[in-house]
Amino acid sequence: MWAVGAACLLALTGAMLLGQPDAEGARRLVRVTARVSLLLFLLAFTASACWRRWPGGWSAWLMRHRRQVGLLFATSHACHAMGIACVAAWATPELWAQLSPPPSRWIGGAGYAAIALMALTSFDAAVRWLGHVRWRAMHRVCAHVVWLVFVLACLKRVGAMPLYALPLALLLGAMLLRHWPVRGGFALRPRL
Repeated sequence: MWAVGAACLLALTGAMLLGQPDAEGARRLVRVTARVSLLLFLLAFTASACWRRWPGGWSAWLMRHRRQVGLLFATSHACHAMGIACVAAWATPELWAQLSPPPSRWIGGAGYAAIALMALTSFDAAVRWLGHVRWRAMHRVCAHVVWLVFVLACLKRVGAMPLYALPLALLLGAMLLRHWPVRGGFALRPRL
């Protein structure tokens, strides 16, 4: 699954950059990969919560493939980084400064560091090496850092573009789903 998805993402990235090899084409790639990355992140971020609340076919499939979905997210965000690098290379210095003020670069860099840590340790050997408890804690912290980076990215844009309220609502809903207690009848039970 990951190999096919990664090949599709890389083909899309190449097609978009070759189809419009300028700053605007790279900005378009950045927007597309941001949306794809958000979707993949939300799926991986909420996989276990969905499975606990709604055990069944779809949530069981998502749990089985959560690692591949997470790696696809990392691949999509690597393509996103490629788009950002092309914007930096092709944009005028004034446009680049306007698009990415220094605080955004630090926040985005923290997100990329968290994504890289999760991707590099998304293998059974890493779990054994780190120990399950440390591995799980690291992935939990990194996932929350990535969540926060997405939230901050949406918050800074929602005033100028109210449509960013939708991904912001999805992110907030994902956090509620992930941390809402299952006890007390909130989870649907499978039919016997």
